Amino acid sequence: MKRNYIDVVLHLDKWLSTLIKEINSEEYESITYYRYYWSLRNSVGSYLDFLTRVDEGFEHTKDPIHKWAPKTPHYRGLLQEILGEIEEEYSKITSFKLEQLKVCTSEESERINESFHCLMEGCCWSAVINSAVALESRLFLILKRRSKKTLESINPRLRFTLGQLADAYLKNKSAFKNCIPPYYEHLLKLVNQYRIFSAHPKRFNVDRKTADGIFNFTLDFLLDKECEPPKKKGRKKKSP
Repeated sequence: MKRNYIDVVLHLDKWLSTLIKEINSEEYESITYYRYYWSLRNSVGSYLDFLTRVDEGFEHTKDPIHKWAPKTPHYRGLLQEILGEIEEEYSKITSFKLEQLKVCTSEESERINESFHCLMEGCCWSAVINSAVALESRLFLILKRRSKKTLESINPRLRFTLGQLADAYLKNKSAFKNCIPPYYEHLLKLVNQYRIFSAHPKRFNVDRKTADGIFNFTLDFLLDKECEPPKKKGRKKKSP
């Protein structure tokens, strides 16, 4: 089952609180217990992994996971203690980048969730493709709101790949008011290049480290305040 990483990390304290109550109220036989809790450990671990990619300031929340080694039902208390510790630490932290996750559109959120899921499962090509689509979605929204006329002059149907959007911006930066920070300009080309490698048979292997880097770069772009799409202009109210 795919996990909704964004929704969970935005409400991690409430999710953990509910989980602790469920653990306390359920009884498991030894073999079922062992499988269930190791599965649960991996699940919690993946959410914390995602959280630290959003903001490395959350890195210390991963520490309690290392103490989690259930072998017998006696570890139920330790498990509750560890989850409670993570919950307490999370509730103390306010992160700007965590708040920026709320800016993501449904398309961006779905693609980021899909990309991270693929990354955790070792599906590197799929992880890169979904990261690229999330980046493409954000870039298109930014450029469209900055100067829809410029995009329409390039393609009246407003259909662009990530590479075409990058070219459109780089060749018309003044028309788009230089809205993309310069340090991301090479990133757009880089992610698109690996998107091509991943989506088409180029006999080029994309390994875990590369896919991991592409995902992190994309997440940095989406969570950067400078890359937040401008507010959509509302229609002017007609004077009475």
